[in-house]
Amino acid sequence: MVFLSLTALVVFKSGVVESAFPEGKQDFGKSLLPSVAIQGMVRQKDLSFTSREIKRINFAAIKHRNQFEKLNFHLNYAAKSGGRAIGSETLLVMNVQLEVDGGGEICSWGERVKRKDMVPEMVRYLNKAAIELDRCQKMEGSKKTFKRLYI
Repeated sequence: MVFLSLTALVVFKSGVVESAFPEGKQDFGKSLLPSVAIQGMVRQKDLSFTSREIKRINFAAIKHRNQFEKLNFHLNYAAKSGGRAIGSETLLVMNVQLEVDGGGEICSWGERVKRKDMVPEMVRYLNKAAIELDRCQKMEGSKKTFKRLYI
């Protein structure tokens, strides 16, 4: 509990909140950060994100802001269900494209995911991509650059 309190204090005192939300806007649950994009056949408004889901995505984006410039989540319907309301059991296909400083990108293959599991999968992928990026940049003998890395 003390660790969480200290972490929150450091985050707020370090200016992370102000840099993520210009003009003093500090409501992480209202809208996605400008660095996060939802693309594809499924639009962001169709997903009906809750405030909690938006906060989870935004906090993950802030956590990895020094590694990824832009987070692109491409979402499409897994079946011919376009036009219907998206429920928690709706099956979607998610591809992730993370833009890395220097022009490279980390991408995923299309992954089938239920709407209810989509946000945890987004966060999990960001964490996994950050680990792989660190590993790739620390490899001996590598130029530490790449055009595209699939994980």
